[in-house]
Amino acid sequence: MNNTFAAMLAELNKGAVQADLGDKLTAAVAAVKMHGGKAKLKFTLTIKRVNDDALELSANSVVQVPIAPVKAAIFYADAEGRLSRDHPNQVDLPFPVIRTVTTPHATAAQA
Repeated sequence: MNNTFAAMLAELNKGAVQADLGDKLTAAVAAVKMHGGKAKLKFTLTIKRVNDDALELSANSVVQVPIAPVKAAIFYADAEGRLSRDHPNQVDLPFPVIRTVTTPHATAAQA
């Protein structure tokens, strides 16, 4: 009879719990390497007495991983609450649209 924690974990739900923990650990390590910060992998094992001889074991795991930071942006709200990137008191200046013209470049062989 093998009563180690690792052996019990391998048998719990036919190995699915152990596989899930492995996948979550891999995801946590990858996220920390990519984004920095820290990750947490929490494992809960619930043990419940069924009768004088039997115990019921169930497991749950949750992983928290760092995510890429999202850059903040400045918006302005008008009187109705609509958002705009333009300041409401800023006057629009009537700049003309400049048309871009592309010309072919001469190569050294053509010159």
